[in-house]
Amino acid sequence: MQAAQDGIQRAADRVALTTAAWTDRAVDWLVGHGLTFGVALLVLAVGFPVTGYVTRWILRHWERKGLDPSLHYFLGSLLLWSMRIGLLLLVGAMAGLEVTAFVAVLGGFAFAIGMALQGSLSNFAGGILILVLRPFRVGDVIETQGFSGTVTQIRVFNTRLRTADNRVVIFPNGPLSNGTLVNYTLEKTRRVDITVGIGYGCDVAGARAVVLRCAAADPRILKDPPPEVLLGALADSSVNLFVRVWARTEDHPAVLFALQEAVKAAFDAEGIEIPFPQRVVQVRGGALPPAAGGA
Repeated sequence: MQAAQDGIQRAADRVALTTAAWTDRAVDWLVGHGLTFGVALLVLAVGFPVTGYVTRWILRHWERKGLDPSLHYFLGSLLLWSMRIGLLLLVGAMAGLEVTAFVAVLGGFAFAIGMALQGSLSNFAGGILILVLRPFRVGDVIETQGFSGTVTQIRVFNTRLRTADNRVVIFPNGPLSNGTLVNYTLEKTRRVDITVGIGYGCDVAGARAVVLRCAAADPRILKDPPPEVLLGALADSSVNLFVRVWARTEDHPAVLFALQEAVKAAFDAEGIEIPFPQRVVQVRGGALPPAAGGA
């Protein structure tokens, strides 16, 4: 019984000595670093809400400058946490912590992730370029990489395109930002080009007048620049007239089809021939030889 009590007493003494040692160390640390630690905590407490305020101010500034809404959340989060990580490193250095090794480890970790996600990072960078430089926007009609259609979504890593036959094509933003594309809706007006063939026996001036009347009858065709009908080519079976008219971009497809239909109907009414490919064969030296196997 006495031995047990002695053991308990010795354990209590050891705990008391350990607690006293840790208390002395804590007091020494507070005496040496207490003020610096308090300032670091104050910087941390003030810095976190300040970073949020600065982020919101920058986003409002970007919004007034016309930044694409797709970038708001992403860039806001990236900016906010970049500033807060920098703030934590600053506070750690003020508190006397060794942050150099942590920064080195963080840099190595970021490099490893970058190498592993090289393709994704290329698409990410391409998405940022598209959203910032705006070669096209949602709703634009573009042609790229063998596809044409309406842009339905622009994301950070990819862009979605809906074709005229309702297919959805998804493009990685890396190749899309570095490749060639045609934006059909970037300008307010577009030229409508059609080619009309007439027979060699037809009057070119009369056919030109008929086409110009058809163009003048369509209110969607602009008067400025004026419509043009040019003799474009003397082809094998026809005289080709190049018709060039201007329309608003949104009216381009309808004008293209309507003008061709109107010209065809007007030519039929005026008796102007639209020839099909044909060849004239002349036989020299008598009659044709009999066909093989003939009587």
